[in-house]
Amino acid sequence: MSPRRAEYFRGFADCKGKAGSVAKGYDVKGTSAIRLKTSVNGRVTRFTGAGQDSYIPNAAGGKAGCAPGSYQYAMTGVSQ
Repeated sequence: MSPRRAEYFRGFADCKGKAGSVAKGYDVKGTSAIRLKTSVNGRVTRFTGAGQDSYIPNAAGGKAGCAPGSYQYAMTGVSQ
């Protein structure tokens, strides 16, 4: 499996907190890893993977009362 790679996106998502909506109130930290399943003549033809995106309130989001959260996902790919 490829190493988990973290990417940070500042002010990437809007949030809705107790004090109202805030544009770009979340910073998002995304991590993912890919496992190569099949290759033909050095070309990857199938892969699987998993990832997680974490939503972290930035200063504006925290002031508005936005809550942190995250979600996990799976990936499957087949080349044509």
